[in-house]
Amino acid sequence: MKIIVFGRFPPPVDGQALATEHLASLLEPHGTVLRISSMHAEARLIGGRLAQFCRTLVHYLRVRKKLKSALADAPGLPIMWCSISPSVLGHFRDLLLSVPSLRGHPVCAVIHRGNFDQLFRRPATRYSARWLASFVDMFVFNSSELSLRTARFIPETKRTVIPNTTRMAVSAEEWETKVKRCPKAADLHLLYLSNMIPSKGFGDALEAVALLRERGRAVRATFAGRWDTQADRAAFIARVKALGLTEWVHVPGPVSDRQRVKALHLSADVFLLPTYYPSEAQPHAVIEALEAATPVVVTSHASLPEMVRAGKEAQFVAPRAPSEIADAVERTASVWPSAARSARQRYEDVFSAEAVGRQWRNLINVWNQR
Repeated sequence: MKIIVFGRFPPPVDGQALATEHLASLLEPHGTVLRISSMHAEARLIGGRLAQFCRTLVHYLRVRKKLKSALADAPGLPIMWCSISPSVLGHFRDLLLSVPSLRGHPVCAVIHRGNFDQLFRRPATRYSARWLASFVDMFVFNSSELSLRTARFIPETKRTVIPNTTRMAVSAEEWETKVKRCPKAADLHLLYLSNMIPSKGFGDALEAVALLRERGRAVRATFAGRWDTQADRAAFIARVKALGLTEWVHVPGPVSDRQRVKALHLSADVFLLPTYYPSEAQPHAVIEALEAATPVVVTSHASLPEMVRAGKEAQFVAPRAPSEIADAVERTASVWPSAARSARQRYEDVFSAEAVGRQWRNLINVWNQR
């Protein structure tokens, strides 16, 4: 069986691109997977809005041509559409440039964005979104919470839930060695690894580091990720200096090499993501933390309450609450070995390649029987 996976593939590396690549890898044992990337690598280039719009338009016209060419000799080939957009402009781009090429093929839309349901609620897109829902054969959401948001607009028979997975390949020996070293409660390595977007909560995490140091906790922290603007980076570095944390806070910038990402997660004792990002869905870095047996401190936002369990591998905090983050880190430190083992078990039960791959195999088998 040949399957086309159409979506954003690395580079550049972000959660959605990684999820698409992991999906393609999971499907490969069941047939020939043809990867077609919709990634617009020039999206962040310097230039005016008109110039960026023109580059984007040219890019998607090329993607449409590539997609049509791939499908020309393969009528009825299943499509895993992983780049369906929840934005107004992206939605009409999909209708004009992607949908015409997908006609005549079974289409499974894989939803990565937490604000996808807004497509059905906005005046500009609510009618065309419902038409698009009738066109797509199946929608795969990465959490039940995100699926239920669209229950009014997409019938239950066309919705299913399959979580994301990771490919860090943390071995049993690696995570067990980490658990055995059991960090001292007063000396923890905290990790924030995500895009450096203010609503992802990196500023709150930094203030929590300062509070922990004031309480006598000899914590150190790494804040890794791609900055939206240099102004944000400069303001963060200035705040690190103002808090007297230069010696204890490391800011390496974006980390795309998968071995470096793995090393960061294995060296971390607690993972922090106090996000309130509007379109948050199922943060990929949280799954990576679980794979590396790292307990997490997160907000009860988007799919996070479904991903991890309070009092086991996770501590939940309110958004914009540095003192709660500091308290949660201290609680985690007091039960660290059991929390670390629980994190790894959660990964194996829900997010491992074996667990997720099994769900995709079931979906494909059902699809083949239609």
